[in-house]
Amino acid sequence: IVKIVNIFNQLSKRLKDNINPIGFTMTYENLYLTISNGRLITFNIKNDKIELITKIDNDKISKPFMFDQNIFIVKDNSVIKFN
Repeated sequence: IVKIVNIFNQLSKRLKDNINPIGFTMTYENLYLTISNGRLITFNIKNDKIELITKIDNDKISKPFMFDQNIFIVKDNSVIKFN
């Protein structure tokens, strides 16, 4: 173990309540984490800060999948593509 960072400490109290991580994927600069309230967190590994929180759905979503420099997330009966 080289380093441990608690990403949830950077979230507001409202977002922290009753959430669990679903899955994650990484690139050289970012970690993409999906949580149980339907949000995608983009976390910058180099400066240890949350860059973006994207609301995708109000229910659970799948873990993020990387393919061809795109991120894919499954929700209900659809697949969402992020660049």
